[in-house]
Amino acid sequence: MSEEKKTPSIFGTQMARFKIDLSNREISDLSDDRSLGEIRSLVISNNQFRSFDFVDKTPYLIELDASKNHLSEGIAKIGQMLYLSKLYLSSNLFERITGFPLINSLTVLDLSNNHLTSASELPSLPNLVQLKLSHNNIAELQIDSLTSLQVLDISFNVIKYLSLPKLPSLRQLDANNNAIKEIQEFQEDDLPCMWSLDLRSNSIETSNTLSALSKLPMLFDLKINSNPIVDPENLYIQDAIVVLPNISKLDGEIVTAKMKVKAQLKESKDE
Repeated sequence: MSEEKKTPSIFGTQMARFKIDLSNREISDLSDDRSLGEIRSLVISNNQFRSFDFVDKTPYLIELDASKNHLSEGIAKIGQMLYLSKLYLSSNLFERITGFPLINSLTVLDLSNNHLTSASELPSLPNLVQLKLSHNNIAELQIDSLTSLQVLDISFNVIKYLSLPKLPSLRQLDANNNAIKEIQEFQEDDLPCMWSLDLRSNSIETSNTLSALSKLPMLFDLKINSNPIVDPENLYIQDAIVVLPNISKLDGEIVTAKMKVKAQLKESKDE
């Protein structure tokens, strides 16, 4: 059995517990145990919490997992945790995130499986690397430019028009299972590092829509299965290659030199 992870105590020279897991307890608050004030990681998932009042007892958290509770408001309270790096709030009851605080240390934020209709209330979190907004009711993605964001998941929403601010560090965007029919015409410096884009199960009808992605310099992995553009003869593959000649992987398959030649020949005939 591995030893329990410890962290230096803030009250003296002794060591304190690093993590406490209180998941699946049907609790709605934390005890007044003084040791809670020293922990760095707290798991309270799958309980009955309805407010963030408990953060008064856990000011030094680095990681908080409060998923699968009944939280719906009062999110400004987490601003008291000045060192918070990872925050998991999936499967709660949020319809809005009014007052979400600017936490400079936050790197991971999970707001999936809520009832959000917008993410516009998120501040420009300067060190956020991963943001998960999947399984909500977001129709239009309005977020500030998140300069450090590398992974964005907006799958299973109701977005019709894919539009993003400049996200200079974004690597991966998952937008599958929306209603996307049109895409913003991105410029080279909008998403200069994005290499993977998942657009499966949307409403994309033609390759002209995909041409809005043609100036993205690093895009090489694209998924567009289960869109109206996909035809039984797989002619959509050649059409996609024509408008996006730099992609190297399409719907999980490597785009070979032979496939690119066929696409070029088809383009010549169509002209």
